[in-house]
Amino acid sequence: MTTLSEHITVRCPNCQIIIERVTSETMVYCIACRKWCREVEAGKDTPAAPVLPARRPRRRVRCH
Repeated sequence: MTTLSEHITVRCPNCQIIIERVTSETMVYCIACRKWCREVEAGKDTPAAPVLPARRPRRRVRCH
């Protein structure tokens, strides 16, 4: 049995704490900032690929 959503860890751009991201959603939640942030991939509107340690796409996160 497989799940539709996978959890991927990324760093919060505000505090650099490692946070979880769900691949099916465009929102990330930072525990340290206690905010939901909308993830914006630089120059792409396609769903984000899994983040690999060797090659990480640049992302901006806007906190509400």
